Amino acid sequence: MFYAVSPVIANATPSPNYCYSANGRTISKGSAYCTTDPGRNVAAAHGANSSATATGGSNNRAFANGENSRAEAGNGNNNTAAASGKESIAVANNGNSNKATAIGTNRAYAGYGNNNTATTVGNGSTSSAGGYDRDYQTGSGDNNTATAIGTNTLVVAAGGNNNNAKAIGDNSDAFAGHGYVYPDGNYSDNNTATALGDNSFAAAGGLDSQNQDGADNNTATATGDGSRAAAHEGDNNTATASGQSTNAEAKNGSANTATATGDGSSALATDGDGNTAAASNGGAAIAGPTSGNTATANACSITVTGVDQTGSC
Repeated sequence: MFYAVSPVIANATPSPNYCYSANGRTISKGSAYCTTDPGRNVAAAHGANSSATATGGSNNRAFANGENSRAEAGNGNNNTAAASGKESIAVANNGNSNKATAIGTNRAYAGYGNNNTATTVGNGSTSSAGGYDRDYQTGSGDNNTATAIGTNTLVVAAGGNNNNAKAIGDNSDAFAGHGYVYPDGNYSDNNTATALGDNSFAAAGGLDSQNQDGADNNTATATGDGSRAAAHEGDNNTATASGQSTNAEAKNGSANTATATGDGSSALATDGDGNTAAASNGGAAIAGPTSGNTATANACSITVTGVDQTGSC
């Protein structure tokens, strides 16, 4: 039996290059290419040298629209890949219920796990969710979400489960999960990284290339052009940077908190557990090494070390 393609696709005005395929049957014209396997799979391609593939499973959907665009969905079930724009790429594969959407000259990858979502909007940007690490090697991961909006922006939520990474702004990056894949290593779960602003950066999870342990429940939020926030190499760390060129980092331990507010402020809570660093109005605060320290800086600089020590300026 031949399954009808989506009404939206079927009613589209034919271009000189188009291809429709459903359940293993294909019609095409020009240089567009598409293919499906039997199993309620659907693929459609519009544009010169466009390509759409839905194979290796059932209920997979692949839609490519634009010159040299490419969409791949398969090696699992219920995967959806949609690429819209010249040279756009969307891949949802190697798992079930993954969704990849690339709008513009962008790339989106979701796979090597289940229920991963990657969305890219802008120009020259990439999002990756699932088992992909930031070197595009493969591990595994479920329920990860990566969203990249902007120009030359990179977002990865991978190497673990339930990680969420988002970057909105040009030349910005966000990483949540485990940055590198180890065959015998642990992964990182429940991390959230949000970068808002041009040239901003946020990272949460296990980022050190030498760290084979997992890092869970970390949150990093950077808001403002040139802001940077990182919560990593431990559990339950929180880093918040707000303002232009602010820097907040909570790392190498657990339950560390770093908060930088105001342009040029810097806060570091590190090398121990339960350290708190807060900086405002261009100040710099460092809490750690060791544990239980609190450092507060308002338009000044301070470092607090020892155990359960408190200092402010």
